[in-house]
Amino acid sequence: MKPAMEAIQELKKSKRELKSAITRALNDLAIRLAAKEPDCTQISTSLEHIEGKKEEALAIMRDLETEFDKIKKTEEAEKIGDEADALVDRVDKETNTARSYLAAQVKMSSSKQQEPSEIDAHTNAQQGASDPNKQLERIRIPIFSGNKMEFQQWLAAFSTCVDKTSLAPQFKMLRLEGCLRGEAAETIKGLGYSQAAYDAAISRLQRKYGGYRRKVQAQIDELRKTRPVNEGAPKSIDKFADAPERTIMVLKTTVFSRI
Repeated sequence: MKPAMEAIQELKKSKRELKSAITRALNDLAIRLAAKEPDCTQISTSLEHIEGKKEEALAIMRDLETEFDKIKKTEEAEKIGDEADALVDRVDKETNTARSYLAAQVKMSSSKQQEPSEIDAHTNAQQGASDPNKQLERIRIPIFSGNKMEFQQWLAAFSTCVDKTSLAPQFKMLRLEGCLRGEAAETIKGLGYSQAAYDAAISRLQRKYGGYRRKVQAQIDELRKTRPVNEGAPKSIDKFADAPERTIMVLKTTVFSRI
């Protein structure tokens, strides 16, 4: 029993130290945001630091829960679980303003890059018809919420407008967060804003929503949802005909891409 209690005391000490470090980091973030001209790089670095400390604290709390379970102190283990949930909520709430600020700056920067100056307006108008890149600049990234049928379309738009650009990884991650909702947003939550975090986020989304088998299964599921044709409604006949044609085209593309 003594070794277990010693381990618990050490974990509690580590937990207190990490929570104190998180509090200091959150205060520092608030000060950076209050500056007359907040530095985006410093803010993104602070966010990444806070996320790292949060993950360390959560790992310590999981170990504490395990130790309390070992000595049958269920109530103490539940308290630690509640404390972990409260920490996540606090960090999310107190960093929300910073994430929103960075996302706004990224959006503003993208808008400025896409708006032609008066001097170049005429030239750009002439080049637009012959230069595909001018058309691609106007692509809007849709919001992805977890519908597997929409993933490939969303990924194509996101890759063109964000992933293949020269944006810094923290800004790519912010754009990615802004383009996701619901289940998809939860999939990448809490990863941070480094290059490794961004790469991990894209990999998670592709594992969960992409891939050959998922694409095929999604098409099969869509066909199963097709309703019987209503002879008195021409639009329903067109819709019924479109479904298998679309499925065949997607499956052909998928098969050829694997050859």
